[in-house]
Amino acid sequence: MTTNLASDLLTENPSLLTTPLRLPNGQRALVRLQRPTDAWLLTRYFTSLSTATRNCYGPHAFNYETACQLCATIDYHHTLRFIATTDADHSSQIIAYFILRLGVLENDRKRYAALGITLHDEEDTALAPSVADAYQSHGIGS
Repeated sequence: MTTNLASDLLTENPSLLTTPLRLPNGQRALVRLQRPTDAWLLTRYFTSLSTATRNCYGPHAFNYETACQLCATIDYHHTLRFIATTDADHSSQIIAYFILRLGVLENDRKRYAALGITLHDEEDTALAPSVADAYQSHGIGS
């Protein structure tokens, strides 16, 4: 029930999980939940990633259609999608995107079980991060 209450609060006010961030290079960024209005911003991020970066991160396709679908189907009860933005060149841009899936994916459950580790939906999550090419190895993932 706590999850539903928290999810309902986030649906009403997604800015509850917004925080400013100062990157190691001194640049300011903002980490916040993805919103329904972020489709174009997310598309620009997805399409700016190099092929090498796209090959490292693969929870979904990195294109306009996916960005639109992700923004149209936000469900804070199961998945929290965060973006880190900065205002470089006087326009907002995403420098990192990550997915926090509440509960356990079946493939992860099997993989960890093979290692003798039991995962629990009430306690464990899956994290899928990605960082823009220009910001990799600059501490944003930390």
